[in-house]
Amino acid sequence: MLLKKVITASKKDLSEISLRKILYWVEENINIATNEDESHWMIIIESPESEIDSHFNKINKLVNDFILREKIASETEHLRKKIINNALNRLAVDD
Repeated sequence: MLLKKVITASKKDLSEISLRKILYWVEENINIATNEDESHWMIIIESPESEIDSHFNKINKLVNDFILREKIASETEHLRKKIINNALNRLAVDD
């Protein structure tokens, strides 16, 4: 028997690109559908009853991982730009 579970994530926390990356890592033997409203992504997982929890947990872990990655990237963007600018300035001086 197939069961369905839904994972919901806020669009402000998870970009469409990250959503697509998450779906790329999903195993081929389960059915995945996505839906959205103005502020949320919904990932609908359909899998045999014996496997639904493990698929749900894996995808939920990926969602949390990508939310954290996006948050870290956003919070460190200014520092990364500064490091790049300093490296490029040093290269220009060395020439």
